[in-house]
Amino acid sequence: MDSQAERIVSQVLNKVMEERTTFVTANRLSKIIDANQIFFIEEDKLIKTHQE
Repeated sequence: MDSQAERIVSQVLNKVMEERTTFVTANRLSKIIDANQIFFIEEDKLIKTHQE
């Protein structure tokens, strides 16, 4: 996906996720940087959490 399409998808997802509990799987921190809570999972184990 090119950067313009990626930006559009991110904007739409951010709008859809407003005021909802949403679980997102991401391989880049930039995709979840606005999250209230971030959980890091490695080999089926919770290894770290981050809360806003």
